[in-house]
Amino acid sequence: MKLLIGILAMLLPLLSQGQASNINPLTIGDTVPGMEITNLYNYPASSIHLPLLSSKLVILDFWATWCGSCIEAFPKMQHLQEKFGSKLQVILVNTYKGDTIQKVQAFFERYRRNTGHSISLPYSLSQEGLMAYFPYKFIPHYVWINKGRLVAITSQDEVTAENISAFTSGNTISLHRKSDDLAFDTNKPLFLSGNGGDGNNFKYRSIITGYIEGIGYNSGMQQDNAGKIIRFYMYNTSASLMLQAAWPALMNRPASRIILNLKNPAKFMQGATAGALVRINSYCYETIIPPSSPAELQQYLQEDVSKFFSIRVCSQIRLMKCLVIRKKTGTGKKFTKPAVNQGSVDGNKIINQPGADFIDILNSLPALAKMPVINETGIVKDINLELPADFHDTSITALKRFLQQNGFETSEAGRRIAVTVVSDK
Repeated sequence: MKLLIGILAMLLPLLSQGQASNINPLTIGDTVPGMEITNLYNYPASSIHLPLLSSKLVILDFWATWCGSCIEAFPKMQHLQEKFGSKLQVILVNTYKGDTIQKVQAFFERYRRNTGHSISLPYSLSQEGLMAYFPYKFIPHYVWINKGRLVAITSQDEVTAENISAFTSGNTISLHRKSDDLAFDTNKPLFLSGNGGDGNNFKYRSIITGYIEGIGYNSGMQQDNAGKIIRFYMYNTSASLMLQAAWPALMNRPASRIILNLKNPAKFMQGATAGALVRINSYCYETIIPPSSPAELQQYLQEDVSKFFSIRVCSQIRLMKCLVIRKKTGTGKKFTKPAVNQGSVDGNKIINQPGADFIDILNSLPALAKMPVINETGIVKDINLELPADFHDTSITALKRFLQQNGFETSEAGRRIAVTVVSDK
């Protein structure tokens, strides 16, 4: 017989654990089983059978000694208990093994000395078993039981005299339900693999990733019914294009007027990169924002790109070595003539195009990537020129010769001009 009793004693914890694992959490409206709350202090008995409190509104206040919000609410809970008297029973329920009776009693004594107030509410320790019925992840956590039924699971905000009065007066009210995501992991990014939900309820977000295979190379935006921008995206794009999107005016300058004062300037250089380097140096960017104007979107873009790449982008006036182009003195060359195709480019022929456009072409030449071109020709009319077939790949020497042959003269001289500076923070 003693052996049988011993075996049963060993099996009891295992049986209890098995039963606890089969318990389904209670939902609003369920009848609360006839459970017993044990290890009870500040109460006439050391335990209480919940059905004995069926005539009262019972609020189980789940707490811990390390929970500042729980402790801040104690005076409020004490006041509500005193206000409603026999109609209400608040029980402070602690499920944390580290909160022993010695630790909790010392805690309440410090609380009394520091605040001058004593907590007379009953409190129960070592109640891990209740979590099977009322699971939670964050405290304070309040379980409302009225006439033997679970009527609410709330946060602190819903615990008010008005709501308590409604239940104790026999009224049926619906309170916001506190529903903890038990699988939520603060060590994982929000919404990643469903952590914290599916991500449909956010109000603002910005995401920057590396290259994503299979989604193409796209950019665009979405607007609401009022024409405000609510989403902007760039998929598998280069860092230089991200800079252009964020600072279009500053980054639209010729390459010779953009100074990359960076440890890794190659990342932001314009131009095509082939093969795997495209994927290594490509990014996906998406921002979903409150309804915004184009100027406000620019601000979002600048903040995100600046933070991610840890850079600053600004305009400065600097003394630069430039290629200055003037009209050759005494030349009889006519730069303009009537043309049928007014203002066009036909192959390598510039037909009645503004002189400034020709300067833009010069500024785009690789040979002049580090030497800005300054237009001091004084020509205000449109010009006509036929460019060599290899003009884009021409050298500075060949370019000067071409310009000389076509009525221009050049010199290299210093000029104070506006440049865009991209620098590390």
